[in-house]
Amino acid sequence: MTLCIFIIGLGVLVAAWTGLTERFEGFVNVPGTPGVRCGVDLPSCAMGTQCMNGFCVNSKRPTLTPNELPVYP
Repeated sequence: MTLCIFIIGLGVLVAAWTGLTERFEGFVNVPGTPGVRCGVDLPSCAMGTQCMNGFCVNSKRPTLTPNELPVYP
């Protein structure tokens, strides 16, 4: 039992050390920095960004590469 608690505690420390807990949000502008929140009762977004799903995102999205997989209807 003590070994299990030790292993879980060690896993939590490693996750915190690598910044894994920061990636749970899913919305980041620059890797390693949290997203800027926007919406009702929150400040508006800066120039060049727009509010999408409660976060300010870049309004100029890169185009995706064409899908090389065969797609059938």
